[in-house]
Amino acid sequence: MKNSLSLTFNKKIKNIKNTLLQKGEFYLCVKVIPNSSKNDIVEFLNDENETIKIRVRAKAEKGLANKELKKFLAKFFQCSAEILNGKTNNIKLIKLFR
Repeated sequence: MKNSLSLTFNKKIKNIKNTLLQKGEFYLCVKVIPNSSKNDIVEFLNDENETIKIRVRAKAEKGLANKELKKFLAKFFQCSAEILNGKTNNIKLIKLFR
């Protein structure tokens, strides 16, 4: 069971990367978990937006978690990242672009 979940996760990540390469942009719905032990993508939530749950080390104060999130996404997807909506919420709309 875990292998099939891992394959689905990897497929979704690959789809995001391919769309970003082809179209030059991709929009993500992200649920941020601040003050975590490490930065990483935890899972895709089973909701209508296919929200991605992401942990970041920074605390959710003075925009530190947002800054860390943008930096993490930019490095992970090798692009730029901008928070379009949700700057003061743990659910955010992110634009990835080249």
